[in-house]
Formats: sequence, structure tokens, C-alpha cells
Amino acid sequence: AVCGAGGYLAGSSGSAVVEAADDRLAEEAIAAHVVYAAEKRHAVEVPASDLDHMQTWLSNRVGLQLVAPDLTDDGFELVGGRLLPAGGSRAALLLYEDGQGNRVSLFVTAESAASGKGVYAQGNGGPRAIYWLANGYGCALVGSLPGERLDALATSAWRQLLSGVNS
Repeated sequence: AVCGAGGYLAGSSGSAVVEAADDRLAEEAIAAHVVYAAEKRHAVEVPASDLDHMQTWLSNRVGLQLVAPDLTDDGFELVGGRLLPAGGSRAALLLYEDGQGNRVSLFVTAESAASGKGVYAQGNGGPRAIYWLANGYGCALVGSLPGERLDALATSAWRQLLSGVNS
């Protein structure tokens, strides 16, 4: 797990060649974020207050062990999660919010690509996705935060996801 997180950290600051699978993952994650982060009453299907059920339900539907990262030390509380379609498969979307109402989402799906990482933006001034593919997981953290803050959240989420899966 430490090596995986270290590899993400080492590569996240440089520019990466983005391949089609990476683009698809990032684009799906951004599209889901744009739709659901804007929702106030119906952003999630299962609230964070039902965390154990949410993690089990989403893990079973996506086909991966899913552990919702705790981003409270980074100023973000888990709102909850939902199930989404993703490229002929399924994805989990975990939504987080800070005290100022800023929202970020973590998009997680089973991904057969060996590995990859990078940053993706659609160029319209909208949210950015920091994504990584490793250990059968395709993940993207999406938000409209300043670069360093979004990078720190992505690093924290990735470390926790790996440690939760490997425990």
C-alpha cells in the first residue's frame, strides 16, 4: 500500500500522457460530479449516517472492496454515496462537503487497465479530476478547488482507500 501511494505521489506532480481509458474515467467522474454535487436534497442515495450499509452495498454492486476515505482532517465531511453506470459497468460516487459548501466527489470503479495516473480538465474552467488506476481500481477525485488543495485530498483519499482495502 505504501508503494502504491508513494507511486501516486511521485507521479502526480508531473504531466502524464493521458490515454483513452484514463480520459473516459476522468470524463465520467467529472460528468457525475457536475450533476450530483449541485444537488442539495438528492445528491446521494445512501447518507453518511448509514456508512456501513453504504460501503457494503456499493462494494457489492461495483465488485470491489470500497472503504470510504475519512477526509475530516482535510476539512471535508462525507455526505454519502450513490451507484452510477460507468462504461458498461458500475461505479460508486462518494460525495464530500466542507464548511464553506465546497463539494468534491470520489468516483470508484473496477478498471482492468494495469496502472496510470494524471490530472484531467475539460478546459472550460469547470472541475478537475485527479485520477489513478491501480490494483484493479479506477478512481478519480473531482472538484473545483485550488490545485494544491485538490492534490492533497486526492493523496489522502488514495492512501486511505489502499490501506482500507489491504487491511
